[in-house]
Amino acid sequence: MKYAACLALLLAFAPVLVGTAQAERAFGLAFNQKYVPSNPSDDLQQQWQVDVRKAGCYVCHVKGQPKEYCNAYGDALSQYLDRGDKSPDSISSALQQAEPLSDTSGTKFGELFRRYQLPQPELGPKSQAKAAAATTGAE
Repeated sequence: MKYAACLALLLAFAPVLVGTAQAERAFGLAFNQKYVPSNPSDDLQQQWQVDVRKAGCYVCHVKGQPKEYCNAYGDALSQYLDRGDKSPDSISSALQQAEPLSDTSGTKFGELFRRYQLPQPELGPKSQAKAAAATTGAE
């Protein structure tokens, strides 16, 4: 009986888990294709490849926070993406459109990635406002 209940729960949530994994994969592939050299030519590029791989979802999201909260880069990307749209063209377009936008220090995201640096691992302004509204019940 316990086995059947566990199996039923797994099957019920499988589409959600698969959809999330596919979205993460789609964003990761698009980001890597645009910003991470497939054949690093120096130590800096090799380290960038490692850093991006380790960061994974945290290129856009903030570790320890619910997934709906993002860092400044994730907030910027969200302006150009429709929720649930995982098409490579839409993601590529959003990456391009977010390049001239800036992080909280004023550095443009395109510049940041060309210097092989990741966004700051803190909530972006839009996510800060969302989190504040959630804690006050005004969301």
